[in-house]
Amino acid sequence: MIEAAGNGNLNLDSIMTVGGARSLNIKSPKYQDSGAIMVGACGSRVVEIREGIRGHRRYQHSNYGSRVNCYAWGEEIVTTSTTYGEPGTGFSRYTYGNNTPKFGGTSGASAIIAGAALLLQSLYQIKKMARLLPNVTDPSQNMRAVLSDVETGTGQKLNFHPDPIGVMPDLKSIINRLGLA
Repeated sequence: MIEAAGNGNLNLDSIMTVGGARSLNIKSPKYQDSGAIMVGACGSRVVEIREGIRGHRRYQHSNYGSRVNCYAWGEEIVTTSTTYGEPGTGFSRYTYGNNTPKFGGTSGASAIIAGAALLLQSLYQIKKMARLLPNVTDPSQNMRAVLSDVETGTGQKLNFHPDPIGVMPDLKSIINRLGLA
């Protein structure tokens, strides 16, 4: 399951349940793992964060925290087709990319990560005659672990940003590491 982290600019580690538990903080004794791959969003442009360090900044509205596993672009995402028009006129338009300025955030990033997961799953099944699963302990067979591996992706939280949104998966690196090419 792919789950958007949300667009509230919130640190999910600090969110408390009614009972006082921090169930989204992976270091909390009350942490509850749904098994989902939680996705944050970043800006689309690579920028200089500090001298000599370049990367993506967290998208300004993306929620963040230790529970967020992966990230992808949260802006400038081109959609394929939209339908909208003037209310009450019966007029609608179908055009490529017309809704692009309105689509993004963690919803857009989640769609990108879902596409990556589908591609990996299909290649894995063809090559290994098995599936990447959410609940196995072997990280090479666990979809979430594969997508959030800092060795095969861009580890935003480890390199340059205080608001962790996980790893941007690098499909080429993942495919090579898993022997799926």
